[in-house]
Amino acid sequence: MAHKQKGSTPNISTPSELAGGRTESMAKNKMVPRQSFYAVGPMIARIVVVYVIVAALWILVSDQILSAMVSDHGLLMELAVVKGWVFVVVTAALLYVLLRRETSHWTAERSARSEAEAALRASEERFQSIYHSVNDAVFIHQLDTGRILDVNQRMCEIFRCTTEEARMFSVNDVSLGESPYSGTEALAWMKKAAASEPQVFTWYCRRKDKSLFWAEVRMRRAHVGNDDVIIVTVSDISTRKETETALIESTERFRQMADNIKEVFWMSSADEDKMLYVSPAYEKIWGRTCESLYAQPRSWADAIHPDDRDRVVKTDRAPRQGGGEYTETYRVVRPDGQVRWVHDQAYPVRDASGRVYRVVGIASDITEHRSLEEQFRHAQKMEALGTLAGGIAHDFNNILGAITGYAELAKWDSTLPAVQTCHDEILRACKRASDLVRQILTFSRQQEPQRKTLQLWPVVNEAAQLLRAVLPATVEFRIAQDGPAPRVSIDPSQIHQIVMNLCTNSVQAMPGKVGRLEVKVGEFWADEKFATVHPNGRVGRYACLAISDNGQGIPSAIIDRIYEPFYTTKAPGEGTGLGLAVVHGIVQDHEGVITVESRVGEGTSFHVYFPEHKTGALEDLAESDDLILGRGQCILVVDDEDMLAQMAAKALAKLGYEADAMTKPSEALDVLRATPEKYDLIITDLTMPGMSGLEFAEDVTQLRPEVPIILMTGFSTNLTETQLTKAGIKEVLLKPVTLKGLSDTIDQLLKKYSNC
Repeated sequence: MAHKQKGSTPNISTPSELAGGRTESMAKNKMVPRQSFYAVGPMIARIVVVYVIVAALWILVSDQILSAMVSDHGLLMELAVVKGWVFVVVTAALLYVLLRRETSHWTAERSARSEAEAALRASEERFQSIYHSVNDAVFIHQLDTGRILDVNQRMCEIFRCTTEEARMFSVNDVSLGESPYSGTEALAWMKKAAASEPQVFTWYCRRKDKSLFWAEVRMRRAHVGNDDVIIVTVSDISTRKETETALIESTERFRQMADNIKEVFWMSSADEDKMLYVSPAYEKIWGRTCESLYAQPRSWADAIHPDDRDRVVKTDRAPRQGGGEYTETYRVVRPDGQVRWVHDQAYPVRDASGRVYRVVGIASDITEHRSLEEQFRHAQKMEALGTLAGGIAHDFNNILGAITGYAELAKWDSTLPAVQTCHDEILRACKRASDLVRQILTFSRQQEPQRKTLQLWPVVNEAAQLLRAVLPATVEFRIAQDGPAPRVSIDPSQIHQIVMNLCTNSVQAMPGKVGRLEVKVGEFWADEKFATVHPNGRVGRYACLAISDNGQGIPSAIIDRIYEPFYTTKAPGEGTGLGLAVVHGIVQDHEGVITVESRVGEGTSFHVYFPEHKTGALEDLAESDDLILGRGQCILVVDDEDMLAQMAAKALAKLGYEADAMTKPSEALDVLRATPEKYDLIITDLTMPGMSGLEFAEDVTQLRPEVPIILMTGFSTNLTETQLTKAGIKEVLLKPVTLKGLSDTIDQLLKKYSNC
């Protein structure tokens, strides 16, 4: 783009004009005699006139005076001679005075002229030196003829040509030929310059060797002698253009980076009176415009959460007052009320004297990261509590197993209705205790779910129907299937626990009021955002269980703690505080996701998501209650708890088997070595001193590879399929074991692995 300047047409000297002046000066030096004659002529004329006047007066006056004064002719002749000599002396003196005066003026004039000519030559030489030494190409274009009158040496260097070639250049010779760098455009600019409008523009020029370069061209009309000319200067700005291009590209790269990176880049003055730069991400995190921050540089702090503001503002002063960098994490409250966590870092920028004159920084939105950290800390706490709870549950399981087993045996042997009723109550209490242990183990994730490929709706509906009978009449209970749901891999008994625990909590959240409890099963499609926010989440199809109530709701201050074990807001005797912890553990074991939404006074909604299970056939939930009796097969029971070992032996005897009970695995191995064919099936505990159940099973498999082995344990989280197969274990039973479960498992294994 041409940059136009307006101005008057100057009358200046050009190199050509100065060259003409030098030629004229040399001509004058050659004609010095002629000039001297014309300079001396007036002086001679003046002397002649004076001489004639003096002579005429002398001749006319002196003779008259002498004749009047002297009458002697002889004396008169002598005086005439004296008069002649006096005339000669007087005229000579007069000529001397006149010539001296006139020649002194002529000499001074000639000396001044010589000095002026010398100064002119020196000035011309200096101008020629500057003219040919400037870094810009200069040429003079005659308006009338269109000829280039003169060029400097730099013109030849820039355009890589000789002086003669440069004088022959036309506009088209140095033009690229593409608008706006064509000869036509250049002529248009030149016409504007001819109209006394100075022109400044950037042009892509072509050299004599056809190479191209960027130039800044200036055109100005001038008057030289009798000629109107345009003086053109051409500056090679290729290096500057490359620098400008690199700067533009660098700026564009920074803009692209700043516009697309989620972090906020900012720069402010040390006194924070001026915000020098803030990237667009500021609007996404703070929810305020960048223009508002430029207008009020301190307004960023107004959005900081009141609990964090004083701390952050105080820390922010450090780098501005000569201190070092700072790092802060704080909350920002957006205009829409949303709270975002920000990680902010600032660094001082110092000048040459070491004074802080700017501060730069970067702020990142770490809300999601903060949420994941909270979930991770929660998971660590849950794991630690789970380990403790699991250890307690394991020991209690052994005691409970003995109580349950002996109660079943006592009920079997008793024929008195009153005694059987007592046994039923004992077993009912054991069942409640067993459920509690199962919840603890589920929470601690030390009990593997017994999964089946099922539709979620029948399982949830079964649990809900059992729940309906115990709900208060004041609670309106709704259960519905909200569209088709994918089949899932679940443990039905654990799904029952989820439904019972969540619904029980909902009922307890509506004390003494008419309430509403809704249970729905449907389909849910999870996107990438869902998968990112939830640790177990993944993109795909889920079966969703939704349980909602209109109870008192959960305060926001404690909603993050509801899954903690033994944490409860209920009154003493209303709950153990394990309900939601168990639900959380079950969902985690099923690779699912659980979410909660609650408003105080309006109610609570839990959503449980189970991932779709595409493989495996649907299984039947129906089970038989009949005990399967044996036919005298021989079974070995090994358990370090003598009470459990003896109880198992007695239970097996009641089921029609011959059973031996031992408490030491080493003694049991000695018996097997002595009589390897005696036993048709072996039952062993997992945790025993000196030798674990896995090690014992491996040694038994070495002796009799074909004998089926059952492993009993309170939890099986650390057991892998590879370990069980290597040890020769065919089935795992979780304590406490019921007679029904024991009889079914033994019958299945004997039919499959023996000829009995």
